[in-house]
Amino acid sequence: MRRKIVSLGLSALFLGSVPLSAQNFTGTYTVRAPAGNVVTLVLRQNPGGKIQGELSGNETVVQIEGRLEGGNMVGTATSGGITGFAAASLSGDSLQFMIADFGPDGKPDFATGQAIVLTRGTAGSAAPPAAAPSGRTPEPAPPAAGADQQLTQLLLGSPWCSFQYNQTSGRTSTSRYTFLSDGTVAFGTNTEGGTSNQFGGGTVNLGGGATGSVYSQSQGGGRLRWKVQQGMLHLDDGKGFQPVALQVTRNSNGYPIITADGTEYSQCN
Repeated sequence: MRRKIVSLGLSALFLGSVPLSAQNFTGTYTVRAPAGNVVTLVLRQNPGGKIQGELSGNETVVQIEGRLEGGNMVGTATSGGITGFAAASLSGDSLQFMIADFGPDGKPDFATGQAIVLTRGTAGSAAPPAAAPSGRTPEPAPPAAGADQQLTQLLLGSPWCSFQYNQTSGRTSTSRYTFLSDGTVAFGTNTEGGTSNQFGGGTVNLGGGATGSVYSQSQGGGRLRWKVQQGMLHLDDGKGFQPVALQVTRNSNGYPIITADGTEYSQCN
């Protein structure tokens, strides 16, 4: 959950997102920009999960091509011969859409990411239009209050902990994140365990020594700054705020589970 962005499958989150089988991005989505103009996103999804469409507004037209991945849309946005990364997440009639430039390594550069929240069918509250992936900075705009408040309350409601166990090496990794109302998040990590000899502790390695288990332990922690903007969590480790890819679901008992960077976090004491 640190400032590491997963290969994203997506950089967006919507609480209570629906299963993949129920997702259909087909529709017209709009949002009203601060200047009063309406930004429109039209998407068409075929039975195979391929998605195409156009984002228009602020005298810009962006061509969208994507596919379903984990219940979200992942693909590209192209305008003026420039192609960038595009992703979207759908929750009811609300769609969060993101564009980011591709870096020199061919991977999305999420430091350049721009996100907007649109509403199916009608012009929603003011939000910045997503520009073509060309590095242009969008106008600042107020957050999407409903999604922001929902995520903020969830994060502040309790600490969030993760637990991972590697059966092959025998190592366990735990972490704990506590989001504070002063805009900081305190975190701690702990890793312990060892690599076990799969043939038993008495075999001899090529160097002539006996192999066995090697135990080690490491701990870490610190503080980050955090904020919720346009329904997304942003973290700052001193290099500026960057969006974090996460998704909120619920377990069989109805408790929320946050998945960030491929790791699951649950509420803890």
